[in-house]
Amino acid sequence: MFNRVDAFLQNKRRAVALAIGSLGVIAAVDALLPREMSLQVFYLVPIALISWTTGIAWGLITAWACAVTWFLENELFRDSLSPYAWWNGATLTAFFGVMAWFLVILQNLRISMAYERVLAQTDALTGVANRRHFLHLLETEAKRSGRYERPFTVAILDLDDFKKVNDTQGHDGGDEALRVTVNLILGHLRETDIVGRIGGDEFAILLPETGREGAEATLAKLPQVIAEGLHSRFAAMGASMGSLTITEGAVEPREVLRLVDELMYSIKKNGKNGVQFGQL
Repeated sequence: MFNRVDAFLQNKRRAVALAIGSLGVIAAVDALLPREMSLQVFYLVPIALISWTTGIAWGLITAWACAVTWFLENELFRDSLSPYAWWNGATLTAFFGVMAWFLVILQNLRISMAYERVLAQTDALTGVANRRHFLHLLETEAKRSGRYERPFTVAILDLDDFKKVNDTQGHDGGDEALRVTVNLILGHLRETDIVGRIGGDEFAILLPETGREGAEATLAKLPQVIAEGLHSRFAAMGASMGSLTITEGAVEPREVLRLVDELMYSIKKNGKNGVQFGQL
């Protein structure tokens, strides 16, 4: 629910317009009601809209504006001024201000928690899924594939002669080579494909809804793409890949990675910089 609200209020102008509109409607209705019927709680709507999207400064300003509006509607412009009118106005201003502050804190907490979730699932160096999260995504896809009897493909890519980069350009150069590799991989795949870093210079690729023929069409040229993309900036490097298409229903993710790893190492032992395809 929060995600849908955030998406709708992503445009701050939209949020401000809604806040102003809701405040006007509440004030108009409040003016028509007798003093005994209070709409105080509804003034929290514009306060929430502003605090949630623009922060504490405008949230407090909106809280003050709502309190003043209520005070004018219910105390100052009535036939007689309540002996506690100024006290009521002050306490309502404080209450609205506290609510605005609370809403901002709540939003910041949600943002922090969402950021922590992303960090827990992401490889800090390259920005793709880390090993744990990739295994989770692979397990989800394996279950879905088994349920609907649809194929999927998993590939593992390992950089050839990566140590030369660390030896000649240091670890900073090696880190940059990994980031460039990820960009080359992502640029070669579909938006629905998933990439994860599962080791030092080892990456896993998940191709949902992809059979053997589709996997070969997608991955056959990827090692050459990576070799050419790295050649101009780093020592001569290539990429060895293993690719396994799953067609037999639900499988254990770690076993899949083990089998794909074997395919990848068969390329390592026989010349490097290529792809070994398989099917289960």
